[in-house]
Amino acid sequence: MKAKGLSISLVSHFLVGVEIPCDQIVILMDGMFAFAGTVMEASDNSTYSNLEDAYLGRTWEDDNISHDI
Repeated sequence: MKAKGLSISLVSHFLVGVEIPCDQIVILMDGMFAFAGTVMEASDNSTYSNLEDAYLGRTWEDDNISHDI
Protein backbone atom coordinates (compact mmCIF):
# COMPACT_ATOMS: atom_id res chain seq x y z
CA MET A 1 0.00 0.00 0.00
CA LYS A 2 2.85 2.37 0.76
CA ALA A 3 4.14 2.00 -2.79
CA LYS A 4 0.69 3.03 -4.03
CA GLY A 5 0.72 6.16 -1.85
CA LEU A 6 -1.94 4.94 0.56
CA SER A 7 -1.93 5.70 4.27
CA ILE A 8 -3.55 3.97 7.20
CA SER A 9 -4.27 5.67 10.51
CA LEU A 10 -3.68 3.41 13.49
CA VAL A 11 -4.97 4.74 16.79
CA SER A 12 -3.72 2.95 19.88
CA HIS A 13 -2.92 3.35 23.54
CA PHE A 14 -0.57 0.35 23.21
CA LEU A 15 2.61 2.11 22.06
CA VAL A 16 4.69 -1.04 21.66
CA GLY A 17 2.22 -2.11 18.98
CA VAL A 18 2.92 0.93 16.79
CA GLU A 19 6.72 0.85 16.88
CA ILE A 20 7.14 -1.67 14.05
CA PRO A 21 4.24 -1.12 11.62
CA CYS A 22 4.22 2.69 11.64
CA ASP A 23 6.55 4.93 9.60
CA GLN A 24 5.32 8.12 11.27
CA ILE A 25 3.65 8.66 14.65
CA VAL A 26 1.75 11.44 16.35
CA ILE A 27 1.40 11.57 20.12
CA LEU A 28 -1.42 13.58 21.66
CA MET A 29 -1.42 14.82 25.24
CA ASP A 30 -4.37 16.66 26.67
CA GLY A 31 -5.85 16.83 23.17
CA MET A 32 -2.81 18.63 21.74
CA PHE A 33 0.01 17.44 19.49
CA ALA A 34 2.93 16.58 21.75
CA PHE A 35 5.09 14.96 19.09
CA ALA A 36 5.05 14.16 15.37
CA GLY A 37 7.79 12.20 13.64
CA THR A 38 9.30 8.73 13.55
CA VAL A 39 9.56 6.30 16.45
CA MET A 40 13.35 6.69 16.33
CA GLU A 41 13.05 10.49 16.55
CA ALA A 42 10.80 10.16 19.59
CA SER A 43 13.28 7.88 21.33
CA ASP A 44 16.31 9.94 20.24
CA ASN A 45 14.72 13.11 21.68
CA SER A 46 14.38 11.55 25.14
CA THR A 47 16.55 9.88 27.73
CA TYR A 48 14.60 6.65 27.30
CA SER A 49 15.40 3.76 24.98
CA ASN A 50 11.92 3.05 23.60
CA LEU A 51 8.75 4.88 22.69
CA GLU A 52 6.58 3.70 25.56
CA ASP A 53 9.16 4.60 28.21
CA ALA A 54 9.72 8.00 26.57
CA TYR A 55 5.99 8.71 26.64
CA LEU A 56 5.38 7.39 30.15
CA GLY A 57 8.47 9.09 31.52
CA ARG A 58 7.35 12.42 30.15
CA THR A 59 3.77 12.13 31.36
CA TRP A 60 4.63 10.92 34.86
CA GLU A 61 7.55 13.30 35.45
CA ASP A 62 5.67 16.51 34.98
CA ASP A 63 2.00 17.39 35.28
CA ASN A 64 2.72 20.56 33.28
CA ILE A 65 3.81 18.80 30.10
CA SER A 66 6.01 20.91 27.86
CA HIS A 67 4.94 18.96 24.75
CA ASP A 68 8.46 18.06 23.67
CA ILE A 69 8.81 14.29 23.94
